[in-house]
Amino acid sequence: MRFFLIFSFCCFTVLSQRQYFDHKFLTIRTSLENEKVLKELAQKLDFHRFSSRLNGKNLILLKPHEIEKTKDLLKKNGTTFEIKDVGYIKYSGKGIDYLSTRGDFNISTYNDFDLQMESLDSLTQKYKRKVKKIVLGETFEKRPLVALKLGFESKNSKPSIFMNAGIHAREWITSSSILWLINELLSNESYKEFLKDLDIYIAPMWNPDGYQFSRTKERNWRKNRRFYEDPEDEEICVGIDLNRNYPFKWKHQKCSNENGSGPVGGSELETQALMKFLTKNKDQLKGYIDFHSFGEHILYPFAYKKHIYPTNVEELKLIGKKMQKAIATVRDTEYDLINIADGMYPAPGSTADYAKSIGIRYSYGFELVPDGKHGIDGFNVPDTEIEPTGREVLAALRVLFERIIRDDEKTSLNQKTRTSMHL
Repeated sequence: MRFFLIFSFCCFTVLSQRQYFDHKFLTIRTSLENEKVLKELAQKLDFHRFSSRLNGKNLILLKPHEIEKTKDLLKKNGTTFEIKDVGYIKYSGKGIDYLSTRGDFNISTYNDFDLQMESLDSLTQKYKRKVKKIVLGETFEKRPLVALKLGFESKNSKPSIFMNAGIHAREWITSSSILWLINELLSNESYKEFLKDLDIYIAPMWNPDGYQFSRTKERNWRKNRRFYEDPEDEEICVGIDLNRNYPFKWKHQKCSNENGSGPVGGSELETQALMKFLTKNKDQLKGYIDFHSFGEHILYPFAYKKHIYPTNVEELKLIGKKMQKAIATVRDTEYDLINIADGMYPAPGSTADYAKSIGIRYSYGFELVPDGKHGIDGFNVPDTEIEPTGREVLAALRVLFERIIRDDEKTSLNQKTRTSMHL
């Protein structure tokens, strides 16, 4: 019977985007009185936006069975809230039909996974001296997990940084703005020196199965698409939150939650592929960034528990502040700099924590646009935001690139000094 159920889920799918007429959007403004209950709800409900700032806007998507229970809880705690219908969550933008695989890749809109991969192949052909394509693994549905290595070949060992986007399927702005950024790094000669001194690994789409599902079936889908049996839910589950699946401080969260973390830490093919690459190259890797949306935050570890920080937390905060200022120079966007667990909520099993746990010095998460200030909220970001978001990220990355290169130069100088003293 169990195998029949899996077959049914796989093969009998709807032909259009899911409608959300039976769901509700709940809006709550953060206050000193409701801060605790908000963080508790964040572990259970589907927060489209979480804000730790006083009077900050929290946006929550409630499923039908959650509506009355959540309203009762908030009323009991004296929390003021607004609730409205959702209707149909759909794509907002211009360009080719986002449900179609037809047409050519368009860097200014949201492309399907196959077109994204074709664009990477084109870049590797066009800029052969600067870029190399690497396949790090494959997904449950047999899609490749692809990264590009940007950088000129060198006889000497170079420091490196790894970045990934799209780990959560519905966060389309992440992979699209990073694809724009890749093209800019390769085509703009002003970044040539970075490519000489640094190897830049970028995986623009780390959850292709979930991404394709979010395009064709359910716009709000977050997880990957693997089927498994959760012993606590006692049911066949579909999808794991890949940003809760890493083994460092992993914690089981039921698959019925949006943050369902899988049967064990490190269970997913996507997780295993990234772990393998990071651990194999950890001596050269000096930086790691996991791109998400939304909220406009620069995030530093640790995520697994509040008030727990890396030994170099002050260094991470110092660089984070410089990245904040750099982002603001593009179009005056003000990113917050916060610890993941303190400023948002505990997220055990996260990618940024894992990267830091294996010794990668500069490990960050980014929550990209929007922040709700300019009439744009949620994951449904107009594609006109792709390029400006990419420019903001690139401004921040210049700060981190320069720091990593400067660290490497200092290390090389110290090694030469020690060698000359021995002679």
